[in-house]
Amino acid sequence: MRSYLCLDYSRDGNECTKASAQSCGECIQAGEKCGWCTDEDFLKQGEQKSTRCDEIEALIKKGCSKANIENPRGTVSVNENRSLTDRSKDGAKLKPEQITQIQPQNLTLDLRSGEAQTFNLTFRRAEDYPVDLYYLMDLSYSMKDDLENVKNLGTDLMVEMQKITSDFRIGFGSFVEKTVMPYISTTPAKLLNPCTSDQNCTSPFSYKNVLNLTYNGSAFNTLVSRQQISGNLDSPEGGFDAIMQVAVCGDEIGWRDNARLLVFSTDAGFHFAGDGKLGGIVLPNDGKCHLQNNMYTMSHYYDYPSIAHLVQKLSENNIQTIFAVTEEFQPVYQSLSSEVILENTRLPEGVSISYISHCKNGVSEKGENGRKCSNISIGDQVIFEVAVTAKGCPSNGKSETIKIKPLGFTEEVKIVLNFICECECHAHGIPNSQNCSNGNGTLECGACRCNERRIGRVCECSKDEVSTEDLDANCRMDNGTDICSNNGDCVCGTCECKKRDNPEERYSGKFCECDNFNCDRSNNKLCGGHGRCECRKCICDANYTGSACDCSLDTSTCLATNKQICNGRGTCECGACKCTDSKFQGPTCEICPTCPGVCTEHKDCVQCRAFGTGDKKETCEKQCSYFNLIMKKRKDELPQPNDQPYINHCKERDANDCWFFFTYATKNDSTVEVHVAEELECPSGPDIIPIVAGVVAGIVLIGLALLLIWKLLMIIHDRREFAKFEKEKMNAKWDTGENPIYKSAVTTVVNPKYEGNNVCISANAKTCGECIQIGPQCAWCKDPGFKPSRCDDKDSLEKAGCNQLGIENPQGTVTIDKNKPVTNRKTDGGQNLRPDEIIQIQPQKLTLNLRSGESQKFTLTFKRGEDYPIDLYFLMDLSDSMQSNLENVKNLGTELAKAMQHITKDLRIGFGSLLEKPFIPVKNPCFPNNCTAPFSYINVLSLTDDTALFTQEVSKQKTSGNLDSSEAGFEAIIQAAVCTEVIGWRNGIRLLVFSTDAGFAGDGKLGGIVRPNEEKCHLENNMYTKSNYFDTPTISQLVDTLKDNNIQTIFAVTEQFRDAYQELSAQIPKSAVGSQSINPSSVVQLIIDAYNSLSSEVILENSKLPAGVSISYVSHCKNGVSEKGEFGRKCSSVSIGDEVTFDIEITATGCPSNGRSETIKIKPLGFSEEVEIILNFICECECHKDGIPNSPECSGGHGTLECGVCRCNKGQSGRLCECSQDESLTDDLDAYCRMDNGGDICSNNGECVCGTCECKKRDNPEERYSGKFCECDNFSCDRSSNRPCGDSKVCNSKQTCGECIQIGPQCAWCKDPGFKHSRCDYNNSLRNAGCIDIENPRGKVTVNKDKPFTNRIIYESQTPKPEIIQIQPQKLTLNLRSGESQKFTLKFKRAEDYSIDLYFLMDLSNSMQSNLENVKNLGTELAKAMQHITKNLRIGFGSFLEKLVMPFIMMTPKYLQNPCFPNDCSAPFSYKHVLNLTDNGTLFAQEVSKQKTSGNLDSPEAGFDAIMQAAVCTEVIGWSNATRLLVFSTDAGFHFAGDGKLGGVVHPNDGKCHLENNMYTKSNYFDYPTISQLVDTLSNNNIQTIFAVTEQFRDLYEELSTLIPKSAVGTLSTNSSNVIQLIIDAYNSLSSEVILENSKLPANVSISYISHCKHGVSGSGEKGRKCSNISIGDEKIMVTECPSEGKSETIRINPLGFNESVEIVLNFICECECHKDRILNSQNCSNGNGTLECGICRCNEGRLGRLCECSQAEFLTDDLDANCRMNNGTDICSNNGECVCGMCECKKRDNPVERYSGKFCECDNFNCDRSNDKLCGGHGRCECRKCICDANYTGNACECPLDTTTCLASNNLVCNGHGTCECGVCKCKDQFEGPTCEICPTCSRICTQYKDCVECQQFGTGSKKQTCGEECKSFSLKPVNTKEELPKQPNHCKERDIDDCWFFFTYTIKNDDKIEVHVAEKKECPSGPDIIPIVAGMVAGIVLIGLALLLIWKLLMVIHDRREFAKFEKEKMNARWDTGDNPIYKSAVTTVMNPKYEGKS
Repeated sequence: MRSYLCLDYSRDGNECTKASAQSCGECIQAGEKCGWCTDEDFLKQGEQKSTRCDEIEALIKKGCSKANIENPRGTVSVNENRSLTDRSKDGAKLKPEQITQIQPQNLTLDLRSGEAQTFNLTFRRAEDYPVDLYYLMDLSYSMKDDLENVKNLGTDLMVEMQKITSDFRIGFGSFVEKTVMPYISTTPAKLLNPCTSDQNCTSPFSYKNVLNLTYNGSAFNTLVSRQQISGNLDSPEGGFDAIMQVAVCGDEIGWRDNARLLVFSTDAGFHFAGDGKLGGIVLPNDGKCHLQNNMYTMSHYYDYPSIAHLVQKLSENNIQTIFAVTEEFQPVYQSLSSEVILENTRLPEGVSISYISHCKNGVSEKGENGRKCSNISIGDQVIFEVAVTAKGCPSNGKSETIKIKPLGFTEEVKIVLNFICECECHAHGIPNSQNCSNGNGTLECGACRCNERRIGRVCECSKDEVSTEDLDANCRMDNGTDICSNNGDCVCGTCECKKRDNPEERYSGKFCECDNFNCDRSNNKLCGGHGRCECRKCICDANYTGSACDCSLDTSTCLATNKQICNGRGTCECGACKCTDSKFQGPTCEICPTCPGVCTEHKDCVQCRAFGTGDKKETCEKQCSYFNLIMKKRKDELPQPNDQPYINHCKERDANDCWFFFTYATKNDSTVEVHVAEELECPSGPDIIPIVAGVVAGIVLIGLALLLIWKLLMIIHDRREFAKFEKEKMNAKWDTGENPIYKSAVTTVVNPKYEGNNVCISANAKTCGECIQIGPQCAWCKDPGFKPSRCDDKDSLEKAGCNQLGIENPQGTVTIDKNKPVTNRKTDGGQNLRPDEIIQIQPQKLTLNLRSGESQKFTLTFKRGEDYPIDLYFLMDLSDSMQSNLENVKNLGTELAKAMQHITKDLRIGFGSLLEKPFIPVKNPCFPNNCTAPFSYINVLSLTDDTALFTQEVSKQKTSGNLDSSEAGFEAIIQAAVCTEVIGWRNGIRLLVFSTDAGFAGDGKLGGIVRPNEEKCHLENNMYTKSNYFDTPTISQLVDTLKDNNIQTIFAVTEQFRDAYQELSAQIPKSAVGSQSINPSSVVQLIIDAYNSLSSEVILENSKLPAGVSISYVSHCKNGVSEKGEFGRKCSSVSIGDEVTFDIEITATGCPSNGRSETIKIKPLGFSEEVEIILNFICECECHKDGIPNSPECSGGHGTLECGVCRCNKGQSGRLCECSQDESLTDDLDAYCRMDNGGDICSNNGECVCGTCECKKRDNPEERYSGKFCECDNFSCDRSSNRPCGDSKVCNSKQTCGECIQIGPQCAWCKDPGFKHSRCDYNNSLRNAGCIDIENPRGKVTVNKDKPFTNRIIYESQTPKPEIIQIQPQKLTLNLRSGESQKFTLKFKRAEDYSIDLYFLMDLSNSMQSNLENVKNLGTELAKAMQHITKNLRIGFGSFLEKLVMPFIMMTPKYLQNPCFPNDCSAPFSYKHVLNLTDNGTLFAQEVSKQKTSGNLDSPEAGFDAIMQAAVCTEVIGWSNATRLLVFSTDAGFHFAGDGKLGGVVHPNDGKCHLENNMYTKSNYFDYPTISQLVDTLSNNNIQTIFAVTEQFRDLYEELSTLIPKSAVGTLSTNSSNVIQLIIDAYNSLSSEVILENSKLPANVSISYISHCKHGVSGSGEKGRKCSNISIGDEKIMVTECPSEGKSETIRINPLGFNESVEIVLNFICECECHKDRILNSQNCSNGNGTLECGICRCNEGRLGRLCECSQAEFLTDDLDANCRMNNGTDICSNNGECVCGMCECKKRDNPVERYSGKFCECDNFNCDRSNDKLCGGHGRCECRKCICDANYTGNACECPLDTTTCLASNNLVCNGHGTCECGVCKCKDQFEGPTCEICPTCSRICTQYKDCVECQQFGTGSKKQTCGEECKSFSLKPVNTKEELPKQPNHCKERDIDDCWFFFTYTIKNDDKIEVHVAEKKECPSGPDIIPIVAGMVAGIVLIGLALLLIWKLLMVIHDRREFAKFEKEKMNARWDTGDNPIYKSAVTTVMNPKYEGKS
């Protein structure tokens, strides 16, 4: 048995056994748990050598003693362990190498595979540690100011660093850039002085070591003061080169082995690896020192180092780097040196290392964070727990050495790693041992290591005797791992099987794989006692089968009562039935709960075979051949039960309601025999056939008569209608507009029952106008006395008592202003109509009155006009390759006119040709062949109807030549489109055919053309003259131009370029592409096909919609096709004369800011017609006009009664103007009654009276509301607990008062010295725990400066003028506690007549010439226009153009003097300040009059340069402390940062003033500013910007405006005539909005705003920063954590665009007051071992514990409490005890029976689950918060008994055998229910079982009538009269007898298992058939069939009529004669106006 268990264990396997180790060395390398048994006798017969290797416990279990197990363990040896340096004790000054900060310094680790070796490293920062600081400075020109600050750095830094160390040295180095282009200008002059001529700079250099590290701070100052700045070209500098040299040149710099600091100071970016390629430097940096005479000499040879390379060198040389500016470095150094990070050298393969840090304050970390500790001060000591693990042995087996060092320090820990790869026993092997087959091997560690040529476990075999080296392979079955199946020994390749103790049991087989005792067992017998075991399988005796011979083949136990096996419904397996029919069940498959019975089952087969009828009539032969049929004459001849056993008598009814009789019997041979009586019993009843026949005949006759009458009436009606139609057609003359019965096609409906969410009330509308703008569901009650909410839905207002006439609810409307009918050229004037008189769309003009949220619908009708005018312009590429195509085009005019006759007779055709931009003047580009001179575009022939002239002009044309394949087609298309008058376009269909065999291009820059195409006409003498001046247009320009001019484009191109033009066509609406060939007719056909494709599609397009307006389309096209969305805009396949309609819906979501009307237009693409739609917005109510000023209703005349509410006069407020308004209050008094900016007034618990809440009174005088907002009460508290809901554990974890109060305002500190509970807790919790003296400081707000708002009247009388105050208070101090917000209110009031400075900055490019004239009088006119705003207006002027470099400006001398040559204009400039701000309007006009425009090359201008200078040059411009406005006027875009590189300008804009003589002088030196620079500069200087731009660029500047706070955009007219109104509108928009902005917040401080604006409008979040109608705002400031320094901070809040600001000083509450009252060496702290502070002891050095009662030397960690925290948690002793010197002492409970226990007091015996209010339900005991239940009980609270007596059913079965008993209650399964699972509502098995017996016993009928006495003895029968008298119990049965009558009975199973049956004597029998419903049903069916046939006939007639009409239309089109000559011709189409037409309903 032991051997069997051992095999099973090894089969599971572990890392030791899986290794299959063949030696002790291999074994111990498999894992740390593996051992090797050296006992020679350990292996048993057949076991392998690897069995010696296993886990220790497994080896011991197998019989190997501990002494014989080899299991070496790893060790840690400390070789060197110098003490940490304490300079206060060590006395004399030490050398750096003598200072020790880490211990131990040298260790040896013996590592075994998988076993970690752990050791501790201790680090303590030494005092007075030497520091070397090297200052590396960028000396490029921009660092000039910084150099001055560094000159005294040496001595200053010496003084500061003395506080840290007395051993401090400092050095200095500088760098600029590599001395090669493009970094340095290499011209001789620039190499001497790289700066501008007026600046003296030193020659450029890469890196220079100026001063080695020295103690002499004065020398540092002297050498640094001699340094000069230098210069370079690009912004990034060569700092990486300098850092690399400083790091690797240790000797030259003078680095010592101590703290090394490198301070890197610059104001620019850096170059890195790869950038050197720009200067031709490709060699990678070699990371070596190349300093000669202190200069880096290989700068031009080696590339910059990579970042990774730099990181490596800095780390290798222990250099800590500070990237900083020239300010204090001491805090930065302290930040660096306060963090200790351990780093190890590269680990050998298979070795891993992990760290756990134990830092200050008990903080521990693992993983990567385990390498470091932060906040380490001088003298602080930290510990690192280091674990080193090896996985396997190195291949060479040698020792390895690794090092660990703290980053930034030169000290390191050396660790030698020795690997345990062999066992000790390996050294004691016995060579040629007799145990190894007589000296054929070495006995080593208990196993044989064989000599050469010997193999085997004991070296018993010679290699020469076997074919394989592994003899065991012959003993492994199926290439497995087990030798001889672990049941024998492999002796030289042959298995010898083991012997068993029992001689009857034996192993056998070639591999010992068989045995005769491990077969399956049954009844605890091998092979069930019915077979024998052979090779682990049973060989069964006769009549038995199965894996254990447990299955009998005898079927006698499976015989059913009918002697069939399993009733013929299953198979007999192992003596038990397995039912194959799912309906049958039971031991012999005789029970069928759901079967209908034998009779019903076989009824259909009997019927079809005996009578040839029934459902199976067609499939009878296939499905019904399973029984023998015997026919009998009558039913009394059928066999009786006595004649034949197991017979079933059946009576069934057929489809004719006749009864037939048969018997069914199964014989012993399983054959089925059925006897059937031929005689049927049929009911007599009425004779149905004559009745039905008569009814059918009558209905058919009546139907035919009705059909004839209906047809006659329809014919008469049709004729009358047609005659009436003909008559009215002649009289129909009026228009629908005058038609008295005309009804609009659009019906607007308002749903009166719409409720939705009540947004009307929640919007809190104060006026009728605000109410109706919410949505169409909202109405306004204007009854003066109405008290509920006036804004609500109409029904609610009526229900609330508002008079119906007093409800204001305006609705939108649609008015048609112009509705001319669609043109019919046959009746409306034919050819005499001009194109602009032809109408294809109606109506033409509408007016829509729109209310917010309500859509207005209307319908547009489009009908393609007949004979519509077409203008076709043929634009042809005349490059040389188009010669053959030119010939084909000559006759295009006449051929096209003929071909398009059926489309239009009004066709005009024109011709133009194109080639390419003629950069080089050449007369004959095709030389030696002859062709015309090149050109860009020529208009050859304007549009004309003279086709002969077209042919004549085209014949004159010649091809030309060019260099590239792509042609200048885009230019030609643009000119043909925009030169409307030259080409001769009419307002008809405009077609442009573009013919080419080449692609298209657009890069004029290749020819030096940089000006973008301006899309204007430049034809002179029909030639395009600006080809070499403007670039090729973009595709988007092309699309817009073609669309704006209603031109449809046809691209006739060769097959080669078809795909390219298909992609182009996809972007151009109403365009098509066709392939042209050499065939002349193909061009004509191409044009006609393309035209048909284009013109058959109607697409509607609308102009730009106003903000808040949306539009949707629904199309109704031909053949009933309708579409929505984008597809709703178009209809396809629209032929001439076809009419389509579009339903259009326009919705407004609000009112525009100006409230004005807007106009939009809708037009069909490709046509010149359009529909004009005027949008009027309903923004006010009608009652607004009927206001009563000074109404008595408004508190005796204090306001205007308007729409039922009072609009108060100035100085009054309140709902009825009953309150006198303080200037400091808001207009909305209710705002003061809303809590937290909510919607509820007085929390719905009171009324707001003049801004103060008066709370309601309750019926119960004890109950009351209270609070400023009535938000409190004394009756709605939580009645379960008065304790705060929060978790106080967050407070409990803190150890000092300062830490406690920084958690949040919920935490307070108990400073009672004797307090024993957690000192940091909720205030209430501390008081409840008995604390008296609680520290809980609160924040507060103090107003330091609060001057009143400026009163203009008082202000004017004062001298001198005081500062204007618009915001108050002006200064506050906030004391902030972490997590607690402090609120205060800022009030803003716009001062009257506030001064305005307006600076007009104008683009003076040539295109602004006309605008300049209108600006001249701007000063005086603007002063007049703004008189109502301010009388103190000053105005200035500046102009701008472009940077004076290519490609922005032409740099030739001629163009620099006059860039507009040959026209006259001023020399170009970047920005010019013309006039300082002045109140002299005349001077402004004079100066502006002197200005002239200038010119530049590209379209965007240098406006950003100008804005930047105008903003920062405060003194030059003359900005005062007033509202500052900058008006920026241009007709072009703008350049921004990065664009300057095109002109070689790479220096980023410095944001400083560079005006000299009022000119911007650094335009060519600094790049354009970035947008973010511009935003910051404008914001910092409080400048509000107005962009006055042309319509073309409005969208661009609106996007820019969204980025610039307090800016606006206005559309400038073509000549700036509207500039004054634009400025006033923009100023009003800007000044009416106040936006608050705060300065940068300190870390962990947040600020939030809530605005309270006019009319009660409030906002929060970002919206809370601003008010559109100015008022008061609340600010809330909160700090979440104390700053590291704990110092005060100052922030400012200012309104954007104003110079005023609010100063806020933030003081942080980070310590408690009790901190100041500490008692040093208090007796309360273990007799003076600590300081008593805030009630707790702060221990002296070397002492620990709550009362400093423990000595530190006794413990490893400073935090004794860590030993008292379970699972590294935060709770000490689980909060159930005290930690006394690292051990928990648990609390005692008041109840002595209750107690805490466990190492961490984590257990108790009173907190277990309870049941019935008893601990553990009274049936168990509580141990460590878990119940240990008594016997017979289970569950969490021992609430569940295991006793099943309560689950016993009436049959004594547990849960009736249909459920399980759980906790004394039955859980039922299947269909059963009830307390004991005895109720089965859906079971029918019992009823069916008892049916026949009940029937025969009670009624003497049924199938068991003859055998009733014998078979029905199992129950007693008790009859009752009716079914109502049956007992009320669940087992009710209802069954049908042979006469189809129902009988009813119940059954009950008594306790003695007897069955009692109650049966009702009265049956329920069916009555005979009811004739009336049968006849009525047939009549209805026939009538319905008749109607259906009638409808089908009508449908066929309609289809036939339509086909005939279509055929007629087709034949009409084929008529060839002229209608004018045909004397009998009459038009087949008659057009009429139906006078009763009402449109679509």
